[in-house]
Amino acid sequence: MTALDTSARALAVKSLAKFGKSITLQSIVEGAYDPVTGDMAANTITSSNPLAIISDFKGAALMSGVIQYGDRKVTIAASGSVLPLPTDKVIIDTETYNVIAVKSIWSGELAALYELQVRK
Repeated sequence: MTALDTSARALAVKSLAKFGKSITLQSIVEGAYDPVTGDMAANTITSSNPLAIISDFKGAALMSGVIQYGDRKVTIAASGSVLPLPTDKVIIDTETYNVIAVKSIWSGELAALYELQVRK
């Protein structure tokens, strides 16, 4: 861990505490196959409530073709969070979004922020 890791991660948490909005991040783990019964076990859903900055993608990002109109950018602090996965869901107010991609923003050896591309 570098000196920048400590200060950048703390700054990310402080900024999100001041300007962020509470969201629900649902991590979904698919149930395992039981060869004896031939059934799938139920999925496990773990919810957390990080603070996030929510914004829209603009300009060149939309023109790249990877980002679709209506996709949102959700930024959360990496400190205290598990790495979100593309199988996860984000709930903003009453709207549910699927996580499409996750980008780590590094401060040195550790991620300071996670930037999620989410879509309805």
